[in-house]
Amino acid sequence: MGIPKETLAHHGVAEFRRVYKILEKVTSEVFCSIREEQRILPAFSQKRCIIDEIDGGGPLAALNTAYKYKKGVSWLMAPVDMPLLDTGDFEALIEAHRPGTGITAFEDGKGGYVPLPAIYDGSLAATTDRLIGAGRMALFGLGDEIIPRCIPHEDPARLININTAQERKRLLDDIGQAAPARGRNALKTE
Repeated sequence: MGIPKETLAHHGVAEFRRVYKILEKVTSEVFCSIREEQRILPAFSQKRCIIDEIDGGGPLAALNTAYKYKKGVSWLMAPVDMPLLDTGDFEALIEAHRPGTGITAFEDGKGGYVPLPAIYDGSLAATTDRLIGAGRMALFGLGDEIIPRCIPHEDPARLININTAQERKRLLDDIGQAAPARGRNALKTE
């Protein structure tokens, strides 16, 4: 990506802090998945963190580490680069999730699913081990193994990653032209 995700800020606050606060409202425990070298950063000093076992392994490696940290539990994985997500999005996933269903995710509007945010059932721990052992590090690999339980999103266009200034500008331009009122106000300019 080129920039550390912990520095992304779209609402006048670091995006990971905004997402962390939302998750504190809808779940009993919240953890940040971080790399070893991030442990010393002030941004994470007051947060509960899980150190990824595979440096640079991405979301699948982070999920695999989380499964080892707490065995048998489902994990709600939340991205810190989707600034239009809100509390209702996470509540919808939690409400739709059924233990043992594997993956609960939003439909992508194209016949597939959006891998983040999503809930990954604890029953997938062995599958993550197998995928990583085979060198398949993409989170989408789990969706190749099991059919996700997909739920519709009220506005799939809000499920967009923003990692660069150019992506942010493009989104702000799009929001100004076509998004509903909620979307126009959701991403404040800095």
